[in-house]
This record gives sequence, structure tokens and C-alpha cells, in this order.
Amino acid sequence: MAKLTGLTKRPRSSNWQVRIKVPADLQALYGRAEITRSLRTPNRQEAEVRWYQVTGEIRDELDRKREELRRRMLTEPRPDAIRRVRRRTVSMPDRPQGKPLTIQSATELARRWFREGLAKRCVAAPHDHDEAIAETRSMLAYFSNADDGGVLARTQSAAHQLLHDHGYGGCVGEPAFDHLTELLRQAMFEMEKLDLQRLETGSDDAIRSTLFGPSHFREVIEPGSVGAMTDGQTTVGEALDRYVPETWDDRSNSDRRDAKKIHRWTGTIREFFGSDTALESIEPIKVDAFFKLVKRQPVHKQVRYPGFSLEDAALAAEKDGAKTFAYETAERYRRELKRFFDWCRLQGIVSKDPAAVVKPPKRKPGDKEKRVPFKIDELQRMFSTLLYVGCLNDGRGFNRPGTERPRRGRFWVPLLGLFTGARAGELCQLRVENFKRTKSGTDYFVIRSDGEGMSVKNKNALRDVPIHSELVRLGLLEFVNERHRTGQSNLFPEMLADGNAPSKLFSSRFSSFMKSVKLKREGLTFHSFRHTARQALRRADLFREAGHRADEHIDDAFGWSKGQGMASRYGEDWPVDELAKLAELIEYPDLDLSHLYPSVSEAVREPGDRLDGEK
Repeated sequence: MAKLTGLTKRPRSSNWQVRIKVPADLQALYGRAEITRSLRTPNRQEAEVRWYQVTGEIRDELDRKREELRRRMLTEPRPDAIRRVRRRTVSMPDRPQGKPLTIQSATELARRWFREGLAKRCVAAPHDHDEAIAETRSMLAYFSNADDGGVLARTQSAAHQLLHDHGYGGCVGEPAFDHLTELLRQAMFEMEKLDLQRLETGSDDAIRSTLFGPSHFREVIEPGSVGAMTDGQTTVGEALDRYVPETWDDRSNSDRRDAKKIHRWTGTIREFFGSDTALESIEPIKVDAFFKLVKRQPVHKQVRYPGFSLEDAALAAEKDGAKTFAYETAERYRRELKRFFDWCRLQGIVSKDPAAVVKPPKRKPGDKEKRVPFKIDELQRMFSTLLYVGCLNDGRGFNRPGTERPRRGRFWVPLLGLFTGARAGELCQLRVENFKRTKSGTDYFVIRSDGEGMSVKNKNALRDVPIHSELVRLGLLEFVNERHRTGQSNLFPEMLADGNAPSKLFSSRFSSFMKSVKLKREGLTFHSFRHTARQALRRADLFREAGHRADEHIDDAFGWSKGQGMASRYGEDWPVDELAKLAELIEYPDLDLSHLYPSVSEAVREPGDRLDGEK
């Protein structure tokens, strides 16, 4: 029997009910910690159907309450627990004018905000000590979630106010502004951690913040002021303060779009080695210990073990049997430390690189993150869900029965992935002008990185992708034509939000979709569509007639290569018309998608609506 969160029997009744926990930031507004709704039926199957509708209604209600809370925070004094982390909140214009905001100036603003907050924070004894500890732990867990909408609204509002106070300009979506909001979130988290330690130990004299330096900040922190501590030697904290902004422009588009992961990497380095540790004193044995400890870190550490040190979190994970970092994840931390020491050596901050002589941990047989292809029955189940056959909407109502069959990003991207093997990021950023047609009539789309907000994983990902005949039967070309007629530029504009990567919102929604379909097999992600398409091509052994083995060339020809082969000559040796013949070999004989075909009236094609390509 499938388990649905919050589905329980009502006390002293045969009927089922839904119990949903109220988020911590809304409990004061609700006046309770839990919402209970009766499903008015003793039948389990009927209760499961109603569960989707009722939980959706509760989520919508919570969203409205959160918006109400946000408006209230703009005009009313906030509770003491929240006032500690943000003193003033006003509504700011979307794009304030002022001095240009840079990564370095954003870092300095965040540190100043934290320093001033420490000076003002409440140190009086609470009326109820145990309640104060519980409340602080709740706030600590709250600010540990960087993706929470309420946290994001608070940090963005605080960032707007900070920019206004100091005469800077900036808005959501700009790298420096997003960098500032993430630093403010971490500052709020650090304040809660300081308060928790004060409540539990009775003293904060020895408290040090791993992100923003010691609690007794110097009055003025000038950009690039390095070498003032530990007998004139540069410390880890001081070097990191320079390292992040000065290497920002050299990072990949993916890193710059998601500054939170850079802060996770450098924050872990800062915590392990200590902000006040002289760089020259770090020995290779310490670097080796860092590599080994990172591999033992639990997934979602800040949520599972908020306030725990790296060692304590690793020990707790081992005791609880929690999932730890995959090899690839730990490897990112190792590469960041190596890059940091390389930068320090080039800057003349250190005379030796202690990471140079340390060999990275070997990959164990179970370390490889395994991605598995979908099975046919899983695909059939996926494309027969309410989202594809009739739902309320393709937002929160995607798994509630309804009459709508919205053909937008959530509908098309999985189908495109299944028949092209393209990545989610490549598909979500597609624009109408990316769709073309050759002179001989072959429809295809191009994956490029030369437009605003567009990027690809590597140069081999730049390619032309033929449109599979099944996608044509499903009505993809009509969908593109409609976007063209209405003047839309982006194919899936609903996926573009708050300056994030186009695939960020889709990935979150696809994860929810997979849970609703109950596809929980290990290794199943959107990336599994890539492996499913590749598996189909290998089954067909498409290069057999040319005298080649499929395994030698499939990766190159379809943009899966890691660096060499046909991908660098894509479109020259393999014209789109020829590639279309190969693409047609992606077949799933036992998968029936005929219920998704548009009606005759919907399937009228108007070729003139799209510009023909140059090929």
C-alpha cells in the first residue's frame, strides 16, 4: 500500500483525514503547527484520490498565507525572533539606481550587515529557556534551506534595503545581487547558530563565525586587505575573501548562476582549516584529512544536522546510516581546494601548494553515480498520468483530476528528452528561432549558447538535433508555430524565473512529478532519458551498415562525447538530413503514445509560420 504523507485515520472515526505540518515561518500566523482536513470517506482508494485534491488546496492556502505574511512584514513590526535577522523592511523598486554592484562590493556589504547585526542582537535572558532553544533551532533549520520561498523573499528584501542604504544598484537575477542574497542567508543562519550556542553554553566569548570571521569584527574591512593577522601571515579566511570575487569571472556559467554551491565549497574549506589559520602552516597531511572528511559528509547536511561541525555531522551520518556524498560531489570540493591553493600560489600568498603532493581518493566500485534508463512500463505509466490525460492545471494541480491538457514545458520536455536524448537545460532554454527546416524539408532544432541566458555543458553539446517523426505526430511543430504566431521568443517562458538557469524550475517540478508517478527506482532522474535514447540507438546498431561499431560513435554523433571525435565536426560530416535517418532509429515498439496525438482540427500545419533554415 502506497504511503501518502499525512494520510491517517480520524480519531474515533472510520473516515480518513489529511494532516499537514505548517511551515515554521507561518505557524505564528496560523496559531498552530498542523492543519487537519477530513477526507469524508472510510474507503482507502477514495481517500487517496481526495488526498491529492485536498493537499493541493492546502498548499495553495499556505502560499496565500505566505504572501499575506510578506505584505504584513512590509508594514508591521516583526516578532523578536525574526527582528534579530532583519531590522528594517521596505518595498524597493525592481531595479534601483546607484553605484554598480560587484561581487566584491556585495561581499563587503554582507559582512558589514553581519557585523552590525551582531552588535545589535539581543543578549537578555529569555523568559523560557527551553522554548527559546527550540525556537532558535527551528529558525536555524529554516535558514538552512536556501530554496525556501520565504527565506528567499527575506534575503532579497534585506538586500534591496542594504543597497538602498549604501547607494548601490542591483536587482534579482544579476550575479552580484544573487551573491549578496545568498551571503545574507548564510549571515542569518550564522546569527541563529551564535544565539543557539549562547543559549546552550551561556557564553559566546569564544564563538567564531566560519563564514564571516570572528565575532569581534574589525571596524573597517577594506577589499583586499590581507595579512593583518597571525604575525603578518595571510590567513585562510582573508585569502578566501579575495579568492571568491577575484576568480568569479573565470568560472563557468553554471557556477556563476548558482553561487550557493561556491559558498558551500569555500565555506567548508573555511570551516575545516579555520578562518584564522595561516596558509603557510597547512601541511599535506591536513589536506589529505580534508579529502577524507568531505567524502563522509551527509547529503543535505544543513537540513539534517543544522549547526553540526563537519566531524560531528560525519559521525552522526555514520550512526544514522544517512546517505553521504557521492564520489562526484566530494570531487567538486577537492577540485575547489586545489584551485584555491593554485590561486594562492600564483598570488604569492603561499610559497608551496600542500595539495599538490596529495593524491585524490580512489574511486571505489560503488562510488560511481549510476544513471539508469527507463523501462517501457515506467514510460507508459509516466505518459498516462493526469498531467498528460487530464488535470486541473500544469502547476500545483498537475496531479489533480481535471479537463485541461496543457501543452507547455512540463508536457513537452520529457517527450523531447525521450526522442532526442538532450539535456533538460538544453531543452528548457530553447527559443522559437532555434527551430529550422532544411531545403529538403527536414525539421530540426539547434542547441547553441550564443543567446542571452543560454549555455551548454561543453563545446560538444553545440549541435543540430533532428525532430523525430513521433514528436511531429504528437504536435510539436504546431506548438512551435503557435508560439511563433503569438510573438513568443522562448519556447517555454514559464520555466524562466528569477534569473535562474532555465532548467532549475523544471528540475524541481520534474522531481515532484516523479514522486507522484511513484518512480523511485535508484538512479532514475531526467538524465535517464539520455540513457534511454542511447540504449535505443545501440539496440538499432545504427552504424552497422557503415562498417562501424555503434559504441564507437554514438556518443560523438549525438553530442555525448567528452571531447573528441565527430562532435567537433558536427554538421559537416553528418548533414541534418542524414542525421534525421539515424534519429528515426530511436524506437520504443511497446510504448503507446497515441492517446497524446492532437485531434485533426489541432493538427493543421502551417509551414509558412516558421522560417526555413540555411541547410
